[in-house]
Amino acid sequence: MLRLALITVPLLCLSAFVPASAPALDEPYLKDTDLKKLAQSFNDYIEASVAREGVLKAENEVGKVLEKLGRKLRKAPIDDILASPLDLGRALWMSKEYSRKRVKFGSIQDGVYDQTVPGGDGPLKYAILAPADYDKGKKKSWPLVLCVPDVDETPQETLLENWADGELHNQVILVCPEMPKDADTWTGMPGVGTMLILFRAIYEDWAVDYNKVFISGRGAGVNAALSIAGKFPELFAGVIGRAGDAGDATPENFSNLPTWFSGGGSGVTAWEAKIKEAGWENCTVDPSGREKEILGWLNDTERNGVPSKITLVPGSPFPTRAYWLEVPAGDEEGALVEARVDRDTNTIHVDATLVPTVTLLFNDLLVDLSKPVKVVINGVEHTDLLPRSYRTCLKLIFQGTNDPGRVFVAKKAYSVPPKAKK
Repeated sequence: MLRLALITVPLLCLSAFVPASAPALDEPYLKDTDLKKLAQSFNDYIEASVAREGVLKAENEVGKVLEKLGRKLRKAPIDDILASPLDLGRALWMSKEYSRKRVKFGSIQDGVYDQTVPGGDGPLKYAILAPADYDKGKKKSWPLVLCVPDVDETPQETLLENWADGELHNQVILVCPEMPKDADTWTGMPGVGTMLILFRAIYEDWAVDYNKVFISGRGAGVNAALSIAGKFPELFAGVIGRAGDAGDATPENFSNLPTWFSGGGSGVTAWEAKIKEAGWENCTVDPSGREKEILGWLNDTERNGVPSKITLVPGSPFPTRAYWLEVPAGDEEGALVEARVDRDTNTIHVDATLVPTVTLLFNDLLVDLSKPVKVVINGVEHTDLLPRSYRTCLKLIFQGTNDPGRVFVAKKAYSVPPKAKK
């Protein structure tokens, strides 16, 4: 069974609720030297969890490190490191110890990841091309483009022939898998599993910028890339379509997921029209665009892991998640969830149709967790203090929700009442 968890590095938060003022939203408060022990304790915790031995001891050690770090916040507007998702995310990224991983870069390489794709033909095979300067910045993270090839293209052909721009090679990690032989399976299993496992294979060893992970498709791969991104919109910063059409992929879950197309047909035209009709100004069509234009778009595009507005059309078995909102799997026609945050009043509004429950994830970038949070679902109000919990954070890690670019520290499920009749 495919593990959809994509992030297998640890994050820990204190279980006791300590009020803290709202943090600034633009940068961490602590330096890497301050976060080094926290990163190591995260790493020790996940190793203990995988081994199922010494977990409580490792958990307690993280708590001690967090307590010590709180003393370094004397000049910050917070008194709890858990109120700073950016510091936690940085420590989480550092825990991967990318500078110690032995990888080859500067020329195209073949790779094999020893995990069989469910429904596939064996272990994942792929080609990767990383910048020649990859190892010069030990603290640097790099944009990643996951490429879905066209039919009958090998991974090597895709990277060498369709991503030939040297400047792009200097700035981006490019990777392409060997896709299932039947292209009709690319938008479901095993195609979806191939791309998710590919992402996991790369982030385990390569210094990825988790807020700049893109999925790209060429030819038949365009529809596959769009379909996969629509099932997991929270994972990607954007989708690139080249020399192919949108096919039967639909844009309803792309409210916070930008797209860029070149060489598309009527499907891309229809896609762009639907995006504009929904009021989302995040679709770029450049008929003659090539790598130079793609690079410019990549540099200007970044995932917003905690958007203020969300639209989710759920499905079965996915999508069931969008950023800070989760719902049960379901295939009810007309099911829809729309949510928005009013940070000034510390309120989240949710309008849900044909969905029994919604689960919301919280951090101090979304709302101020030092104050009561009001959640209004179909007009029904709930007001709660939401403590930052390490147990919640750990569960989110294993579920694949938290990553170094997006860390949540609280979670609450709500029943969805029927909408009031107008």
